[in-house]
Amino acid sequence: MTLRKPDEPLREGERGNPIVWWQPRLLPVIPDVSDAAMEPAFGGGRNRKLKSWGHVGEHGVHWLVTRSGTPFHADPAYPRYTHHLIVRNDGFRLRGVEDPDLPPFTPGMLYCLDAHSPHQVIVDDRILSIEEMDRHGIKPLYKVQAAVDFDTVIDAELAWSLLVPLLDTEPGATAHQVAKTAPASQARKSGQAPAPCPSPAEMSSAWGLE
Repeated sequence: MTLRKPDEPLREGERGNPIVWWQPRLLPVIPDVSDAAMEPAFGGGRNRKLKSWGHVGEHGVHWLVTRSGTPFHADPAYPRYTHHLIVRNDGFRLRGVEDPDLPPFTPGMLYCLDAHSPHQVIVDDRILSIEEMDRHGIKPLYKVQAAVDFDTVIDAELAWSLLVPLLDTEPGATAHQVAKTAPASQARKSGQAPAPCPSPAEMSSAWGLE
């Protein structure tokens, strides 16, 4: 993780909006992603952390979980494109140097993130409103997703087919395998050609979310 500043100029090849594509889906099953299931990896407390574990199969499909968001950063040491299927989101969203008006990334949202471009996980008050947080004295805690990483963009159908089988496992059962990030050598095994990268406006139009 390389820390960046939101007002820092983009470097060559970086995207202002790090979300390459997104597509809402219905989860076929929801594993146990409760606080108790996350604690073997994170321990107690609410301090900000990012953890990954449970890498399986040829492409290293894994659990990727953030607690209390992330700082503004980029991940140039790892495969560029990470494809996520959200299973739990207490109230977070992704932003880059640009902050486009995307829909809430609730469970079932499938998306591709350009991890080499600066990005941050921050509170999304459309999911958990500031009023609710103030009234009940609560703050969002976890964002849990199945993830798979490649050096090229893969399309939504392929990402879905790779990620959904992980939902049949229990993340708490493998949380002792926790690592800070996915092993790069495992994540790079792919002969897939890059897929087109539609703009957020094109995705909104395609899914009737304009």
